Amino acid sequence: MKTSIILVDLADEAGRAGISTLRRRLTDTCFMGLSVDETAADDVLASARLGCNGIVPRNATLEDVVRISRAAMRGEVVVSPTVAASMMRALARPERDPNATDDPTGCLTRREREICSLVCDGLTNKEIAREVNRSVGTVKNHVRSILSKFDVPRRTALTAHLRR
Repeated sequence: MKTSIILVDLADEAGRAGISTLRRRLTDTCFMGLSVDETAADDVLASARLGCNGIVPRNATLEDVVRISRAAMRGEVVVSPTVAASMMRALARPERDPNATDDPTGCLTRREREICSLVCDGLTNKEIAREVNRSVGTVKNHVRSILSKFDVPRRTALTAHLRR
């Protein structure tokens, strides 16, 4: 059984970087991930790969934090149905060859690649619509399709996903 718990803000680069160092030194410690987007499969898997013993949802109550922490200290994993679904989606995706040099946007249509680039540049849907000479509704449909293809919940997560 683990004797200590450290809650780590995984939205912070220092928090993510510190886990691996601390895990080697503090072998009797549980690490709980905070600020993990439960709907983003890559974020959920990344927290598991970092060595988190559990994920505390953003909307967790104090009772939830205590329950999840106690379970992690016993060696159990308690995740919400949302986290479980994200993990299943991520595990069901075929793995990419780490040596592949192909463009991560290769699964997108030409128009989606154009819109994806503009989203990553920080343009709003209205600005993108003007840039590509399409309606805002059409741009929104393309953005939804892009987010779905990369299994990310929002535009900011898309930018972070493509920078990896």
